[in-house]
Amino acid sequence: MTKDELCAENGIFAENDEIILEKLSEKYKDEYMDLVIEVSSIKKAYEDEEFKEYAWKHDMEDSDLLLCILNKNNNMFIGKMTFRNLWDDKPEIGIDIIENYRRDKAMDFKRYHYSLKN
Repeated sequence: MTKDELCAENGIFAENDEIILEKLSEKYKDEYMDLVIEVSSIKKAYEDEEFKEYAWKHDMEDSDLLLCILNKNNNMFIGKMTFRNLWDDKPEIGIDIIENYRRDKAMDFKRYHYSLKN
């Protein structure tokens, strides 16, 4: 199974009443890259447009499964989720949330449960 086969044809990986996990695509490029820069330890490097474009293309071609976290009510991008080394003995999950949705803000992600679909 490939990372692309984990998502439905419409790109949806999982959803509940409030959140959609959708495969990263061009339509979320600006929001995704803003968040990548926000959480990066090398923010200055992203001032170079060539580097920024290289980073985007690298993420799109990467073997990791990259998902956008969307507010289901308004389809607003609120974060990203990364599944690394999915088929290894020790897979990893990374989650980055935009500042307005971090803990003690509009949502507390500890209370959400996702029903994962194949």
